[in-house]
Amino acid sequence: MKARLMTVSVIAGLVMVLGLLVSITSAANVRPAREMNLTLGGEVYEVTPDTQGNLWLSEYSADRVWQVNWATGAYTIYQGLPSASDARRDTAGDVWWADYDGGRLGRISLNTGTVTTWTLPGADSPWGIAFDDAGQVWIADDDLPNVYSFNPTSTQVCTYTYDGSYSSYVLFHKGYLWLGDYGDAQVVRLDPVTNQFARWSLTSGASPYGLAMSSNDHLWWADKSGFLGCLEPTNNKVTTYTLPGGGEPAMVVPSGESVWYTEITGTFGVLNPSVVNEISVTVVPSTKTVTPSCSVLGAGISSSVSISTGMAVWSPAVITATVNSGGWQVYQLPSGANPWGIAAVGGSVWVADAGRDKLVWFSHRVYLPIVLRGQ
Repeated sequence: MKARLMTVSVIAGLVMVLGLLVSITSAANVRPAREMNLTLGGEVYEVTPDTQGNLWLSEYSADRVWQVNWATGAYTIYQGLPSASDARRDTAGDVWWADYDGGRLGRISLNTGTVTTWTLPGADSPWGIAFDDAGQVWIADDDLPNVYSFNPTSTQVCTYTYDGSYSSYVLFHKGYLWLGDYGDAQVVRLDPVTNQFARWSLTSGASPYGLAMSSNDHLWWADKSGFLGCLEPTNNKVTTYTLPGGGEPAMVVPSGESVWYTEITGTFGVLNPSVVNEISVTVVPSTKTVTPSCSVLGAGISSSVSISTGMAVWSPAVITATVNSGGWQVYQLPSGANPWGIAAVGGSVWVADAGRDKLVWFSHRVYLPIVLRGQ
């Protein structure tokens, strides 16, 4: 009798364990997430964190920039900023954005609410923005092989032209400026001290787009041809990581040893490069020294900006894990999603969804509710 009771208890225990494993698997596939509404039809492309606990979102079609506190959900909307692109805050407390359609650079003074714009000489479609260590603003051109520097104090603008096509985004890191020329399949670096460009030619069909630098000084990019790329500048090693299931990645952001990315057909994900076995090649860069064309723009055109505030209203969002193997985790957003910008801050991942006009908050940790029942 005792042995039979023990057998029954063991079987019952196994059933409970199997049930818990099924629950764990199910919970692992559906992750905690929430989202807030942005402007309908606003086309939000970038989400950029600052050091003050805010996310800055640029709505190109709505002519708006959002400031969202990621801890409290308090937001401020700055309205009337034409074709706002890649808005980000500098160390002086001002916010800069590129006027993509108007060929201008804009600045919002958060202290006064004043907007100042400058027309960039010869610019066609200014988009991505970066700041160097001296406080200068650098702007990429999405239609020309130009990158522009702007000194906020002297208002001097300089145009640097490289051999290539165009780059949407620009990155400044440890004295160098980086560009992803997705028209000519190359990664470009500018040394502003020597005015020398270095160009790493990629495989035919490559299309480097969003850029980010990891803590070990490796350049990562989202390649529109379906992979994530990594360049180690010290040894010229280039490694590519093909997305499982393909797709068109837009932006990347390293976080610890992992790299998060968005993919515009409705997914986002994370790569652990130490797990994935990919082939690396050595690419020797070509170099060329150029002479920039410079001019002083003056005080610019000043205007006021319409400002409104509020608190985010968060709704549940169902994010489903579709891949979790081989160093990749891929998550599916709801139908109609067009994820673009991505940030990994505040212990969470934030995604700008241009298709559904949402800011998505996502926790990549698995939470398993444990229910203790009384005996």
